[in-house]
Amino acid sequence: MDSKELLVQGNNFLQVLPHCKKLGMKVITASKGQATIELPYNPEILGMDSQGYVHGGILTTMMDTVCGFAVTAALPAQEFCPTLDLRMDHMRRANAKGSIFAWAQCYKITRSICFTRGYAYQDDPDDPIVHCVATFVRSGKAWGKGGFVKLGAEDLLL
Repeated sequence: MDSKELLVQGNNFLQVLPHCKKLGMKVITASKGQATIELPYNPEILGMDSQGYVHGGILTTMMDTVCGFAVTAALPAQEFCPTLDLRMDHMRRANAKGSIFAWAQCYKITRSICFTRGYAYQDDPDDPIVHCVATFVRSGKAWGKGGFVKLGAEDLLL
């Protein structure tokens, strides 16, 4: 699949995730095993901090999503891969000055696990807000009519 097809697939992926859709996330780059997501500024993403910093849960959602899509972009077929583990290092606070970008790469795939790494930033990728590593379990299934079906089944929807 080329980058344009992955970009379309990624944005379709975000539209079926209610939280991502509500937050207005969009995939802005996609290639084999990599993706970048943009989270536009919105006052609703701010925490209860009086200085207006972005809520940590929003950052967690963003990193889980970008890492998950990097896995999808790395696999030969769309496969349901739930998050097994997500570890985030908060390096500094995000502030309310503009969009947040998250980049992730799926750097290793085994028979049962996919390994990813990524980071989020605002203005400068060399000054990250968070860094993360995440693993995803390969299910061997995709979304089909009536629920999850084995890869290669006739009633796959995606």
